[in-house]
Formats: sequence, structure tokens, C-alpha cells
Amino acid sequence: MSEKFDSIVVRLNRMWAHQSHAELSGDDELAGDESKNDSVGKYRLLRLLGTGAFGVVYQARDESIEREVALKLPRLEVLMNQEKRERFAHEALVASQLEHPNIVRVYEAQLSNLEPYIASELCLGGTLEDWMASHPVDEVHWSQVALLVAEVSDAVGYAHDQAIYHRDIKPANIMIDERVTTEPLGLQWLPRLTDFGLAKFIDVPGNDTRSSLMLGTPAYLSPEHFSKATKTDAYNTVDIYSLGVVLFELLTRRLPIEGDNYVELLDNIRIHQPSSLRAIRPELPPALQCVVEKCLQKNPSARYSSAEELAADLRNVVAGRPIEGRASTMVERLSYWSTRPQRVAQAGWYACSWHLIVALWVLLASMVIPLIMDVSAVDWGGFSFLAIKVACLSFGPVIVAGWMTAQGNRLGLYMGLILTSVKFPLLIRTLFFESIYFDQLFLGD
Repeated sequence: MSEKFDSIVVRLNRMWAHQSHAELSGDDELAGDESKNDSVGKYRLLRLLGTGAFGVVYQARDESIEREVALKLPRLEVLMNQEKRERFAHEALVASQLEHPNIVRVYEAQLSNLEPYIASELCLGGTLEDWMASHPVDEVHWSQVALLVAEVSDAVGYAHDQAIYHRDIKPANIMIDERVTTEPLGLQWLPRLTDFGLAKFIDVPGNDTRSSLMLGTPAYLSPEHFSKATKTDAYNTVDIYSLGVVLFELLTRRLPIEGDNYVELLDNIRIHQPSSLRAIRPELPPALQCVVEKCLQKNPSARYSSAEELAADLRNVVAGRPIEGRASTMVERLSYWSTRPQRVAQAGWYACSWHLIVALWVLLASMVIPLIMDVSAVDWGGFSFLAIKVACLSFGPVIVAGWMTAQGNRLGLYMGLILTSVKFPLLIRTLFFESIYFDQLFLGD
């Protein structure tokens, strides 16, 4: 067993070397020519097709039935790591349960021996990422993009019906081929969803710690991935957000939310609103803007409730029919924003900093105003003492309560609410009836 394992490692190392050489030279055929004598099980490797985080995909031939397939082999570090090896096996398990025209079909998976592989349907058209590079945005009508994403949404909806969601929908995980169509508005390309390596069964227990890890490609992940305060059981809306990002990118060749670095990108996705689609392409239908906005809502419950609804609305836009979905209003977005748990801590910092600024302003005024009024030193001292007393008694408790609230102390929140309820009537009286504070400040008792 050890000798066999060692021989596999040696062969994989040679194959990875071929892969690296091809990547550096930009020539996939180079890797293929050098690997034609290699075989895995009953499959003879022909050429390198692509690489991913967990595996390398080769075009291979099943000599027994003369069928060419896409053969995915785990990377060496995956092969040597039990958890990653299980995830590779999980991809085969998930994909083997899905049969849909827009999902790459898995023919066979061998996972029990030292040569694990996944043999799936061969798509030679490349990925949607490659397709975008060769099809400028102004050469593809928006209706074709809408229909393409509608078909991917069909596949996602089918997977959701099987209690599976993808979690890593992006152009690199969508294969695309040319197809012949006689319909005037028919889709010229056939998209097929692949790479279910991060897919999760929806009925997995919530206490599965591995399922809660932030996985996937950051630019296509929904905001709830980056917020501990946001919890959702509507797993399908995670994939719907990713579909919205893909749709936006196909229509503009830009991401709806960008960042100069990894950390900034995560913060922007969590906090900032996406760019306006029609601000970039004003000629697009307003209904298409509504579809994109609904997919990219920060609030998961404000997105489409199913991928089928998204697909239906995309087809409605193409056909000129009214859409069912609508973008949330400003009031709805403000309501969602204000009810996030982190707003309590932010309100605490706001109360603490604002009252501290006002207190310092009162103290500064107590030093400057007497100079302007040319009062005596005795009156100046009494005046300053009174200002300090007012600042400490009026603003000090709120500053302390705000700081405690910002630190997550519930007592500070209760203190702040009580102090606010007491001071609010005084504020109203000061603003509209008489200046209590200034009377005390300038006139004393």
C-alpha cells in the first residue's frame, strides 16, 4: 500500500509540474502532450482544461466506451489532507444527485482508493469567465444575458428543490457552450453550473461548525457572510445574491461592489449599497434594474424568495411583460438598516462622542465668554465652576452610559434610555419656552 501511495505521489507531482509549466507558458496543449501517457483508472489523460482550489481538470478518454470526459483530480495537498479529501468526495456526492440540462452531469466518481477522481460531462466551450473575456459587453444584447442568467437560475432552483445550495456561484463555475436556436429571442449559449465543492445540504444541523465558515469567492458572497449579527435560515437567498452579482457583471463587466483590497471589499459588501446598473448603462430597461436591485438587497428577506421567481422575472423583462419583484423602498432599507444589532453599539458611540464634544464646548465657552464680557476674576471663577458643574452633571452620565452601551453593557443602554427620557422634556422646554441652561449659566441661582 505504501509503495502504491508513493508512486501516486510521484506521478501527481509530475502532472502538477506539467500544469505549472502550461500555466506559465499559457499553453494547455503543452501539458496535454506530456501527460498523454498518463492514465487514471480507465481514463487516459489528453490535455489540461483548468485548475481550481481543490482540483485540476483534464480532458480524458474513457477507453472502454470511447467517450471523452472532464476528469477532475484532487490537488496533492487535498489528497494529503483528510478534511479536504472529504470535501472533494462531498462534491461528487452532491453533483451525482443532480440531473438538469443546466448542470454539468457527473458520470462516475471513484473516491474509495488512493486515486480519487470525478468524471463528468465534457464542456469544451470554457467558463463564463472566459466567455466574458472574448465577448465585449457592447457585442452581446442584454436580453441574451438575461436569458443566460435565467437558465442558470433554473439550475439553481432545481438544486434548491433537492435541498442543496451551491454557495460559490461565479462565472468561473459556469461552463458555457454554443448552441443552435431557431427562436428569434432564443439564447445562443448553453450555460451549465458546475463545481459543487462548497455545496451544502440545507438540512445539515445548524451546530455543524464547518458549515458556518465563510467559504466561497468574496466578491460574489452575500453580506450576511461577513456579519456575525445577521443570521438567516433562508439559504436559497445566498445563491440568489450571487446570481445578482453575476448578472450585474455580465451587463457591465464590473462588480456591483468593489474594493482596493480584500478587507475593504468585505467591508464594502457588508455596509455599502451596490452601484446603480442604469448609471453605468442607462439604455437598459428600468425593469432589469429592479431585478438586479432585488437580488442584491442587504436584507435576505427582501431578495427573491426563490431562484424560480428570479428566472421568471428575467424572462418577463425580455418579453416586455410586467415583473413580479420590485426593489425595496428607501423606507424599507432604512428600517432594515436601523434594526441591525450593531446599531445599538453605534448609537452608544454616537451618544458618547457627541455629548463629550458638547461638554467640551460648554467648558471652552465658560473660559472665553467671561473674557469677552470683561468680568472680574471672582465672577470668572464662579462662572467657570458653574459651567463645569453643568457639564459634568448634564453630560457626564450620558457619556458614561454611551460608552457602556458601545462596550455591549446592557446596563449602559438602560441608563441611556432613562437619561434620555428625563432630558427630552427639558430639551423641548429649552428650545421652545425658555433657556434654562443659559439662564443658570449666565445668571446663576
